[in-house]
Amino acid sequence: MSGPVHANAYSYPWPDAAPPLSDRIIVLDLAGNRLGPDAAPSMKALSSLRRLRSLNLADNGLESCNGLAALVTLEALFLQKNYLRSADGLWGLARLGALDLRENNIRSVTALRPLSCNAALRSLDVRGNPLCDDAPKAKDARARLRARRTSLSTLPRASSPGRSEPLESLQPHSELHTTSPAGEI
Repeated sequence: MSGPVHANAYSYPWPDAAPPLSDRIIVLDLAGNRLGPDAAPSMKALSSLRRLRSLNLADNGLESCNGLAALVTLEALFLQKNYLRSADGLWGLARLGALDLRENNIRSVTALRPLSCNAALRSLDVRGNPLCDDAPKAKDARARLRARRTSLSTLPRASSPGRSEPLESLQPHSELHTTSPAGEI
């Protein structure tokens, strides 16, 4: 007979007593695995990870976020260096507090509309996207994101890579609309 099985802070005298692996994974780093544009079935498979709080899918060649909405326990999601054009598939992640979308192919604030459903979102990084190509465009995007998502506590400045500007002075809206005229979230 082998020794005890350890899962997080718990010790089990025999392997059959340990909860399933899907109940024990809290942090998962899949960065750089070249999952590619056909990764939707793989993303749906992640939905069995019922306690997952942090997921890193950076640098995987992803073209969509489909399948990620089922990860309702996520608090941090890292999707930088992919080929994403929108945040479709990220709506309804009620616990998501930090989202990194740097260096994708997001061209407009409208592409971020699904994030308006994520009330817990406090940090959003969109640097390196066509949305932020030039200073006036980046300034306009910041203003529009602020107007729509005033609960964000930090939103990186396009002019200062690596620095975030606190947004503590902004008060959250009492109601957040998910539909609006074209050009707004």
